[in-house]
Order: sequence, then structure tokens, then C-alpha cells
Amino acid sequence: MGFITDLLKDVPLSAVIKEKLISAEKEILILQTENKNLKISLEQKNKEIERLNQVINSFNEGQSIKKLNDKEYKILKYFYDRNEEITIGRIAQNLSIEIRVVEYHVEKLLQSGFIELTKAETNWIPKEPAKYGIKQQGRAYIIENQP
Repeated sequence: MGFITDLLKDVPLSAVIKEKLISAEKEILILQTENKNLKISLEQKNKEIERLNQVINSFNEGQSIKKLNDKEYKILKYFYDRNEEITIGRIAQNLSIEIRVVEYHVEKLLQSGFIELTKAETNWIPKEPAKYGIKQQGRAYIIENQP
């Protein structure tokens, strides 16, 4: 029996009230058990959230720590200064860098999330080359890493 029942055992009560007390005590025990289980579950979920936040932070730190080499910075800066869709050929011509080298560095900038493909290459006549544009992350990199 529960605490309340023990207190009232010597007090004459009707059978209905005794049944209600016993039922209430059972319900309290069920709720206490459920509350305990929920607290344990919440604690586990909070630990998982903390772990995932650490993973996200380490990923973000790894992304932002990545230092661009001189050519990548120069190409990204070109995107930043123009703030428009640009082709690889135009970058190569204006920066006097071999087109294959520009292609390589543009691919690395794409993978890093600094630029994006804004218009795919077309193969029909007239053939148009792919165009790229700077993303917010690329702008932030230029602003935060200005020489």
C-alpha cells in the first residue's frame, strides 16, 4: 500500500473511497515510472544532440580552416569582384591562367562550396559554355581572408 493509504488505514472510510485511493496510488506509481523513463530518454537524446553538434562544429571548422592556394584565391576573388556568372574561358583569359588549370581549380572551389554552377553547358548550336557564380560562403571567405 501507498503512503496515503497507510495514513488513512485507521480512519473509517467507505469502500468506494478506498478503491479510489488505491487506484490513484497505482496511477501515481505508473506516472512516476513513466516520468523516470522519460527523463532517461531525454538525457540520452540530449547527449546525442551534443555529439551531433560536435560533429557539425568540427565539420564547419574543417571547412572554414581550409586555406585556398594562390590560384584558387585569385579565381575566387575574380568571382567576388565581378559578382556575375562567369565561364572558365573568361577566367583563363582575364587572369592569364591556362584553361586546364582553371578547370581544376574551379572544380575544387565547387567542391568546397565557394562557387556554384549557375548555367549548364549546352551542346546544341550555338554551343554555350557552363557558367559559374560565387556563393555566400565564397564571399565570406574573401572578406575574412583579405590580404
